[in-house]
Amino acid sequence: MANPNRIPNKFKPWIAVRKKFGLSHTHVQMAREMGMDVKRIRQPAKPDPNMPGRLPLNKYIEKLYFDRFGKTEPDDVKSMEDLAAEHMARREAKKAAKENVAEPVKRVSEEE
Repeated sequence: MANPNRIPNKFKPWIAVRKKFGLSHTHVQMAREMGMDVKRIRQPAKPDPNMPGRLPLNKYIEKLYFDRFGKTEPDDVKSMEDLAAEHMARREAKKAAKENVAEPVKRVSEEE
């Protein structure tokens, strides 16, 4: 049996981004739902009076999410750790189902 606390590699970059930029679980989920590339997420430059359009990363994600989906946040927010636990549970269930498949029945030839 696999370690239930193990985090699959596909979730680790999102956890790192959340910690690095101080994002909430909601912001990470919004970014994932919009299809943002985790490798390309970076903190925008500090607000500059000459460039008033610059927003902090969390506000930028909120603005994009509202523009695309017309709501301020997802209906059901799940943390990356919860998603990883669900993913591991599905994998374990699939593995158990595969092991529990009945052995194929051998056909008895008619000559015997």
